[in-house]
Amino acid sequence: MLRVYGVQVPVDARTPAQWLALLPLPRRNRVAGLRFPGDRVRALAADRLLRYALRDTWNRPVPLDSWRENRCGKPELAGEPGIHFNLSHSGAVVLC
Repeated sequence: MLRVYGVQVPVDARTPAQWLALLPLPRRNRVAGLRFPGDRVRALAADRLLRYALRDTWNRPVPLDSWRENRCGKPELAGEPGIHFNLSHSGAVVLC
């Protein structure tokens, strides 16, 4: 099943602190370490969009502790080898 989700994020948007607090510590540190504020906002928007897409597609919430990064630094879900996704952003658009 292929689904595409997207959201437009204002380029000058501020990083929502409550979104950052929802991330597991390793992901939070990675997002906080991004150089440009717009990149941090888009990374957070991508995380929220992905959680929405997974909940919409599989009709279940995604526990925070299920996230991990593979050896290439890409996010994946622990224990879910059949779920594949990709995140992308350019300018004000974030896609999942």
